[in-house]
Amino acid sequence: AYVLPESFSLSPIDREMIWKAGDRKPALLLSLSISTGSGNSEMSYIPEQPTDTHLVKYTANVDCSFEFKALVGISFYRFNLSVLGSYEKEETSSTNEYVYVESYDGHIQKIIRNNTGGWPEYKFSYGLNISYDIPVFRPFRLTPYIGIGSWIYIRDQLFLKNDEYEDRYITDYITDKLYMAYGLELKLIITKSSSFFIHSGFKHLSYDASEFFIHADPQTFKQEYDLFYFGAGVLFRL
Repeated sequence: AYVLPESFSLSPIDREMIWKAGDRKPALLLSLSISTGSGNSEMSYIPEQPTDTHLVKYTANVDCSFEFKALVGISFYRFNLSVLGSYEKEETSSTNEYVYVESYDGHIQKIIRNNTGGWPEYKFSYGLNISYDIPVFRPFRLTPYIGIGSWIYIRDQLFLKNDEYEDRYITDYITDKLYMAYGLELKLIITKSSSFFIHSGFKHLSYDASEFFIHADPQTFKQEYDLFYFGAGVLFRL
């Protein structure tokens, strides 16, 4: 008959006790996970030169985001500090341009141009994560986390397809990229050195793309970029 490895045959209480004992000394962490999510993104600006255009805004729905993430870090007394890298692809829809113009009678009209705006899809993110393990009921742990980091775009992306923006890639003009992430993991201790987890969380991303828009007043540029994720992964404590 097949015999499970010793660490798999341990009872939930024994696994929790081994992890609890390991909490008291530094340990190396390795985590691999996949996530999917959705959200929305928008940019807006006011033209620098006085015109009848009062505001230009671009919006998009992030219908699906796929992310593969790896973390390496240290753990001590249930505190975890990690560096991370992730590859992510996003699929967008409802990419619209809204132009708010003043009519002859002084009223503001909204002009909508559908299917306008090629939003970047591929990026590599990097950053720092800090988390804390909270034992709940054996052999489970809740782990709230918070992270901060930045990203680089893997592929060039044309945002506007017209003569004025020909060969002008928005990915070359996005600067000051910063994200903040926070969420919660639920870990199931599988063996004395590994656990399986599911997680969900939010990520808020900020950047400056004001230099991309030829007619924009840089001081008026605004953006929103928010994503919600859920996924699963494995954690090894060595």
